[in-house]
Amino acid sequence: EKLYAQSSQEKNTILQIEQMFYPVVRLLLPTNVGSGTVIYSAQRNGKWHTYILTNYHVISNAIITEENNENGAEKQLPILVDWSSSNEFPVEYDEALSYADIVAFDKDADLALLRLQNDINGPVYTAYFQSQDTVLSIFNTVWAVGAGLSLPSFPTVGILGNLNLCFPDGCYIQSS
Repeated sequence: EKLYAQSSQEKNTILQIEQMFYPVVRLLLPTNVGSGTVIYSAQRNGKWHTYILTNYHVISNAIITEENNENGAEKQLPILVDWSSSNEFPVEYDEALSYADIVAFDKDADLALLRLQNDINGPVYTAYFQSQDTVLSIFNTVWAVGAGLSLPSFPTVGILGNLNLCFPDGCYIQSS
C-alpha cells in the first residue's frame, strides 16, 4: 500500500521516510544477517547497475581464501539482498530477493561495496547524501536506518557530540 499525503508537512514526512527507509536492505549470508544501503542505481547501455554500501564485518564471512591455491585466490559465498522484509513500507522494486557480488572492501575502514547481479531492473530509491558544503555542528540532530541484530530496518536518532574525535587509527564523528 502506497503512502499518500494531504498537507505539505505530510508530504515532507513521507519524502523523508522514502529517502531513509527504501534504500536500506537486509543482507542474508550463510552465517549472519546485516544491512546495507543502496547508494547508486542507474541504467547504462540497457543494463541496470546497482551498488550497495555495507560494512566489511557484515560480509567478511562470505569471503573464502583458498589455502590450497598457490595465489591465495578468494571466492565468495552467496549474498542475498532482501528488499521485501526490510521495513513495513511498500517495496519499490520488482524483485523481493536478489543476489549481490562483492566488488571491493576495506577491512581497516570496515566498508564493503556490493553490486546486484540482477541487471534487468533496479530500485527506485537510492540513499540521499548531504552536500559536502553542509556545515555540521555539535548538537545537530542526526538520523540513521539499519537492520542490526537481524531485525527489520529501524530508525535511530542522535545528537552530534564531537566532530573531530581522533584515535591512532583515524578521526570520527561522534553522536549519542
